[in-house]
Amino acid sequence: MCDIIQFFVIVSVSGFTSSIIGKYFIQDVFMKFGIFHLVVIDDGTPFKGICIAMCDCLQVKYKMVAKRSHKGVSVEMP
Repeated sequence: MCDIIQFFVIVSVSGFTSSIIGKYFIQDVFMKFGIFHLVVIDDGTPFKGICIAMCDCLQVKYKMVAKRSHKGVSVEMP
C-alpha cells in the first residue's frame, strides 16, 4: 500500500507560463493553506519544468526526487 496522501487544488487557469501558474499558486494555495518552505517535485512529472520555473519565480525552495519515488515525495505532518 502506498503511504502518500495527496491533496488536489483544482482551478481554471488562463494560460500555462510560470508567472501565471505562480499567480494562481499564491492565490489558491498560499492564501488558503499558508506558506510553506519547500516544494517536493517528482523528477518524472511532465510538469517539472514549469514547477521549477514557478518556484524560482516565487523564490520558494524545491527538491527534486527520483521519479516514482514514493518514499521521496512523502511528507510527515507534525
